[in-house]
Amino acid sequence: MLVLLGVADAASTLFFVGRGLATEANPLMAWCLEQGAMVFLVVKTLSFAPFVAMCEIYRRRNPVTGRMFIRLGFWGYLFAYLLLVLLVNLRPL
Repeated sequence: MLVLLGVADAASTLFFVGRGLATEANPLMAWCLEQGAMVFLVVKTLSFAPFVAMCEIYRRRNPVTGRMFIRLGFWGYLFAYLLLVLLVNLRPL
C-alpha cells in the first residue's frame, strides 16, 4: 500500500502539475520536475524506496513492529500528501 501511495503521488503530481492545475510544494521535487518527468520519477522513487526497503527488512525480523512502521509510514505519507494538496493547490472559488 505504501508503494502504491508513492506511485499515486508521483502520477497525480505529473498529471496535475503538467496541466498547470497544481504546483509541487517541495522545492527539490519542483526542480526535478523542471528537469523532466524521468528525473522527477527517479528522485521520487529514491526518496521513499529506502524507507520501504527498511520496513520490509524489519518486518521479516519483527512482524508486529514492522507492520506498525509500515502503517505509520502510510498514514503519515497520506496525511502529508492531502494536507499539502489542500494548502498549496486549492484556490478560493
